[in-house]
Amino acid sequence: MSRFDTDDGPPRPDSAWNLRSVSTYFRFLIRRWHAMKWAVAAGAALVLILSVTGARSSALQARDKWGQARSVWVATRPIAAGQLIAAGEVEHLNLPAGAIPDDAIADDPTGIRTHDAMTSGEVIRLGRLAPESGSEMAALLPAGTRGITIRIDDGAVVVRGDLVDLVAMVGGRPVATSTVVISAGDGWATFAVPESMVSAVVNELSVGGVVPVLAP
Repeated sequence: MSRFDTDDGPPRPDSAWNLRSVSTYFRFLIRRWHAMKWAVAAGAALVLILSVTGARSSALQARDKWGQARSVWVATRPIAAGQLIAAGEVEHLNLPAGAIPDDAIADDPTGIRTHDAMTSGEVIRLGRLAPESGSEMAALLPAGTRGITIRIDDGAVVVRGDLVDLVAMVGGRPVATSTVVISAGDGWATFAVPESMVSAVVNELSVGGVVPVLAP
């Protein structure tokens, strides 16, 4: 071992200060500085690689969650219930599969009547459309109901969308509850009556009539 070398650090010049000892000392420091520089660079590169890998993994997970894009029909403006969908009220768009309802339709719905009101930007779904045959009023009937049109007094105020009970004029008992007014005007109103209550309403109409009573 040289007299300038030690086991616990760089060689340091002793009292015999000379050019060789100084040169050896500084070469050691330069080598250490280069080693530290490359270690820092390697660490930074590793952090960058891990960050990019994590971002790519997150992007892939998001893609898998939302799925591939599919073509669907979307309302471009609000569409009222019972109306025929007109040209220009819908458009064809590509949306992520995760944002598309299971019953979204693939064919152009122009000319088909709506069963429920639709909002702008809503995906056109089969469950929101009425059967292709039938009138505007029939399209408004909720599933499991039948439409019954009844003459009402001039003083009775019911409007489309009201929830009413139909009460027998003789005896005052309710014969149908929670029926929906789907049309009203000129002294007539049409009610969506649950199928199980249709017979009772028809029977009561044949003997004394019914009165619509607004329900909360």
